[in-house]
Amino acid sequence: MGPQFAAVAFTGGSVVLEAQTPYERELLADYVRDCARAKEHVRLRVGRQTWRVERVSRDQGQVCSHCHRPLHVARCRGAQRRVVECVACALRDDLTRFSDRSPSSSGGVR
Repeated sequence: MGPQFAAVAFTGGSVVLEAQTPYERELLADYVRDCARAKEHVRLRVGRQTWRVERVSRDQGQVCSHCHRPLHVARCRGAQRRVVECVACALRDDLTRFSDRSPSSSGGVR
């Protein structure tokens, strides 16, 4: 299996990072949370899966639909689903979800 990549796009730029190992996915999740704190529009793309990452505040009282932990910094909404996930669940180690191993060059945000 080839390397797994993730594209993080935001107003003013984008970055492509490796996301193969659990450690790389942990670093990616931290980076995405930091982007959500600082940027208004963030998009995360891994293979063919894309999430809109939105900033949340602690007082909103939302929880992840998968792990049921409170969302304190960011929430991810998939383009095909209405569920809200934490960044960690969106990037969980389920490589079968990602059928295309490289990000699209058109993953930018307005």
